[in-house]
Amino acid sequence: MKKRALVLSGGSIKGAFQAGAVRQVLREGFQPDIVHGISVGSLNGSFIVNETGKRLNHFDWKDIGKALVDFWKDNINKPSDLVEKKGFLRLAKELLFNHFNGIISTEPLQALIKRTLSVEHLRKSLVEFTAGAVDMITGKLNYFSQLDPALIEGIIASTAIPIMMPISQIGSTPFYDGGLRDVAPLKSVIDKGADEIVIILCQSEELSSKNFNTGKLTHLASRIMDIVVNETVNNDIAKMQYINELVPDDEMEIKNGIHSGKKKIKYRIIRPSKELIVKIDQFKKQDIEKMIALGEVTAFKSEWME
Repeated sequence: MKKRALVLSGGSIKGAFQAGAVRQVLREGFQPDIVHGISVGSLNGSFIVNETGKRLNHFDWKDIGKALVDFWKDNINKPSDLVEKKGFLRLAKELLFNHFNGIISTEPLQALIKRTLSVEHLRKSLVEFTAGAVDMITGKLNYFSQLDPALIEGIIASTAIPIMMPISQIGSTPFYDGGLRDVAPLKSVIDKGADEIVIILCQSEELSSKNFNTGKLTHLASRIMDIVVNETVNNDIAKMQYINELVPDDEMEIKNGIHSGKKKIKYRIIRPSKELIVKIDQFKKQDIEKMIALGEVTAFKSEWME
């Protein structure tokens, strides 16, 4: 039996595009056995898995996709739904006394995650889930699974954009956005035996020259992450495509040759054709709706490759 994986990249507020794409993919009949998420991908991915655990055997994947889109439309309509701006005096005090912890506060986002997700539901789900966050002490990427007692905290940590947002402290360890190390964890799902992978990215292949304001610190921090994310994900995809080209089509040749133990991966990449120019501190309900609709259309037009 084939094992199917859904890989969801980071992308901050652009996760609305991802939600629309997920809905379309599930509507077409794709049923993931594995869901891996980074940053906002961990939010979308955990929501999907949470819903399957809540409903157990009494659900339709199409309904799960609709629920994810409704979650975005109902809960994320303006910046204050996710973040709070810090005043100048507060930021100055934090910097002066070496207590800096993000340009903006993410208390609304954390509250949203905690009231939406249930550890019980996530653990009951038959869909395997992991969220990636970077351990700032070792610099290594840590994957939080359903069995991890700090799963919810790990999901929150995965969404924490460096510099812009507060560091997430789990025990004595500080964590930041998993996108620092791995934007779309392809190797991880391949190692878990995935035969078919749907990869939904919030990043276009090329960055736009219109999306850069050096004078605003939140936008500068966001741009730095965009550059890191774009380079990493493009390299990961290129590597997977290269390996697929090397592996022969003949199964006996694979079994007896230098590619023994390897296999061709059927994959589908869904990403916007142009950079989505929407910021977490500057968006409206209409922006969310437009990105959701664009995600659905882009997914509909995408094709399977191998």
